[in-house]
Amino acid sequence: MRFQTTTTLINNQSLNNSNLLVSFASQNQRSNLDYIIYGLLLLISILVALGAIFYYLYRYKKEQRKFFTINKISLISLFYAIFIVQELLTVLIQPWTVGMATFIPISMSEITIITVGFIFGPLEGIMFGAICDPTNVFLIHHWTFQLLPFFTLPLTGLMAGIMGRFFFKKDGKSSPWYSFIVFQLVLVFFAFMLIVSAPTIKYFWDQLGGTEGSFEENKTLFIFGVSSGTIMLVFSEMFFLFLFNKTLKSDDEKDKKNLNLFVMIFFIEAVTRLWGGIIIRPFTQYFYYGLPYYMQLVTRLLDSSYLVPLSTLFTWFMIRYSLIALKTTTTITP
Repeated sequence: MRFQTTTTLINNQSLNNSNLLVSFASQNQRSNLDYIIYGLLLLISILVALGAIFYYLYRYKKEQRKFFTINKISLISLFYAIFIVQELLTVLIQPWTVGMATFIPISMSEITIITVGFIFGPLEGIMFGAICDPTNVFLIHHWTFQLLPFFTLPLTGLMAGIMGRFFFKKDGKSSPWYSFIVFQLVLVFFAFMLIVSAPTIKYFWDQLGGTEGSFEENKTLFIFGVSSGTIMLVFSEMFFLFLFNKTLKSDDEKDKKNLNLFVMIFFIEAVTRLWGGIIIRPFTQYFYYGLPYYMQLVTRLLDSSYLVPLSTLFTWFMIRYSLIALKTTTTITP
């Protein structure tokens, strides 16, 4: 009975969202500039993806490193199963977040994709991301396939793979103070986005003309978003300072590696979120469905303030304990 109720709520919400998208799409008048911007973003995504594939195929061959092995495929399949489970959990959460779909998205897709790319390499990250996107679209969420957003997850895997190679090449070692500067700069960036986006949401929300309800009707969601962003940014700072202080007081190289790993993941999450979540997604929603671009932009600026720190923590734990469980060494990614 609970399952039937949950399924009904999900279907009703999906139907309402579909009708809303059709309504916006019918009113959408794309300009020539819109097509130019879309073409440029798509061209950049394709060129980066293809360039990375050919470059790292050459690098793998030069390093005498095999792209496909039975052991690697079995391990990546395990992470794929984890990805499916986490996405199904996202679907199950939907009935308790009705109305949040366009304002407070709950997305943790990047966790396993960054983990696979970071541990196994850039090509493996691209391949894994390219598999995960159609899985999300056709099997789990039943979204409409869109070419431009398709490249965001493969490029996320690529970014993680590049940073993973750098991390393992340096044996996870770098100056704690260098990590301190990088982390604080990224944290200030997201804090600034939270400060800028929160006051502007009410204005853009009112411009929707009541299609998603008035701001007063959704005030709780707004408070939830701002509070979540503030709490997660503060918690991330406290967690970083804990690792940083532990590193300064200890001579154990593992503490330094844990600190650098946390900062590197935070940086990966920030860059991929900036490209995929703040540039690609809002423009795609506007281009395909005519949803107000600035409203999409400011809400994604706001939700980035809690999604990025939260995803960073989960990814850090997954990579850290995956390396321990798999009994890998720093030679896993040459």
